Amino acid sequence: GTTRNFAFFPFYSEEISPYALEIVKRTEEQYPNLFTPFTDMPNIPEDKTIKSGEMLSETLAVYPGLFQGYGEISLYVLYDPRAEGAGSYLPPDSPLFTEIYSVLKKHKMMVYFHPGEDMRSSFERVLKQNPDINFIVHGDQIKEDIDYLMGKYPNIYFTINNFYANQDLFFSYEDGTIKTKESFFAALENYEPLIQKDLRAWKNLIEAHPDQVMWGLDRDEEILWTFDRDVGLKLVDYARTFIGRLDPSVREKFAYKNAERLINIGGE
Repeated sequence: GTTRNFAFFPFYSEEISPYALEIVKRTEEQYPNLFTPFTDMPNIPEDKTIKSGEMLSETLAVYPGLFQGYGEISLYVLYDPRAEGAGSYLPPDSPLFTEIYSVLKKHKMMVYFHPGEDMRSSFERVLKQNPDINFIVHGDQIKEDIDYLMGKYPNIYFTINNFYANQDLFFSYEDGTIKTKESFFAALENYEPLIQKDLRAWKNLIEAHPDQVMWGLDRDEEILWTFDRDVGLKLVDYARTFIGRLDPSVREKFAYKNAERLINIGGE
């Protein structure tokens, strides 16, 4: 029953790829209004970061209006060229992104980040400086700070992707093994214990910020069975069970209305 989604179209070259852009255009033409395309730019080497804003502008000019968002950008894997030593990740208020934000404002595009650790202060600066850009974030790294940030800034949104009591249903991060489709269905055989844990983890946050939290799915492009129809139906069925336990006033907002508002469906 999915009618629209946020779709990340990655670009792996440091040069504009007409073929990659043509894929996005053909996808939109074949499935009109199903995808909300985001352009996921490559992780450009440090000595070429100054060109990133220029490259984004050139990319967006090929098919004007095709992309509505920028991302997903994984800040926990990008290093800050200004910082000393390893482990200092690129923050959202870096000069690299400051340059990019000016391009996004011109094209009225939103941003999707997966933050790194300890980025609350840098996100706060970005949200203050760019009130006309909507920032979408997800991930455990910002979980402890998102309540505070959403309470102060209406232009930050949070998607909850890690339901199922935060189980790794697709991939084991402990030993690096890929899970099987059979183990996926076995893990979701009994919803109730998982639903109760997810309600304890997320219900208060959703109901405290009913206009800024959204439901999401985070599948793995390297594990093709995660895109199978029966897997998708199981994930959606679980989500609907969870949503049914929320306060009635927030259910539709969390399920789809907040996302629709971001892409201005209905002119709201």
